[in-house]
Order: sequence, then structure tokens, then C-alpha cells
Amino acid sequence: MKTDKILHLLFGFIIAWRLIDINAHWIIALVVVILFGVAKEVYDYKAYGLFDWRDLVVTISGAIILILTDI
Repeated sequence: MKTDKILHLLFGFIIAWRLIDINAHWIIALVVVILFGVAKEVYDYKAYGLFDWRDLVVTISGAIILILTDI
């Protein structure tokens, strides 16, 4: 697994963890992670011409891993 994918997984996990830690509902945490992931890929598309769906899926997976293990 590339370092980039690990970072996407980690950031998705951390964003969801911090939101759930301040008592946000898990659905809100997941939506925020999705929005951050999409925003990052849109930025990458505008800056480098590449929207990587796999990066988005890995970012969301980080949040899902936390949600499934935290509930």
C-alpha cells in the first residue's frame, strides 16, 4: 500500500474520531469525512489534473473502520 493511501486512511480515521470524540453522531462524522475527501480530490484535480476515486474510497474507509469498531 502506498504512503499516499495510508495517509488518506489515517486522515479519514482521525477526522471521524475527532468528531465522534466531541459527541457528533456517526452519520455526521461520515458525511464530514466524505466532504473532506471530495474537497481534497477536487483540489488535486484542479492542481494536478487527477481526481483519484481510490483515494476517496480509502479516505472514507478510514471513517468506516472507526465507526464499525467504535459502535
